[in-house]
Amino acid sequence: QRATETGVRLMVDAEQSYFQPAISHLTLEMQRRFNRERAIIFNTYQCYLKEAYNNVTVDVELSRREGWHFSTKLVRGAYMEQERERAAKFGYEDPINPTYEKTNEMYHRCLDYILEEIKHSQKASVMVASHNEDTIKFTLRRWGLVRRGRCLALQWDVGHAVAARCLCSFPNTKVWLAG
Repeated sequence: QRATETGVRLMVDAEQSYFQPAISHLTLEMQRRFNRERAIIFNTYQCYLKEAYNNVTVDVELSRREGWHFSTKLVRGAYMEQERERAAKFGYEDPINPTYEKTNEMYHRCLDYILEEIKHSQKASVMVASHNEDTIKFTLRRWGLVRRGRCLALQWDVGHAVAARCLCSFPNTKVWLAG
């Protein structure tokens, strides 16, 4: 409630896949309640997970049907070794994309879907949280096709030089550099 009153955005971080359903459930409930007028609560989707695209599309559709603002932070993910070890230990399918390239494809596929939603809806936002120069370039190129007066948020960890090179190609783009 306080974040809504002060205009602060809250980004709920993601955890291991076996904890994530509970975290996502609580985050979606908060989005239903607080994202009516604008993006306040952001859910994090880890694109190293094989199910990332399905999760994004289901939640976007849910937000459309229920009329709240879909807002997300997209990340690649941080628990690859733990996830693989646990899957092997307990005998279930590894939830992680098999290669770095497949994770990149998943990230770009999810991002492209969300940017299309932004293009057609006033009720969608994305925080692009990436250390990857190619992803930032992909985002800025794609953003040029989507822009509707919204700012684009990129994580600053990549460094000033990378961001400056990318921005030179898109001089009229407003960018939030977070980090």
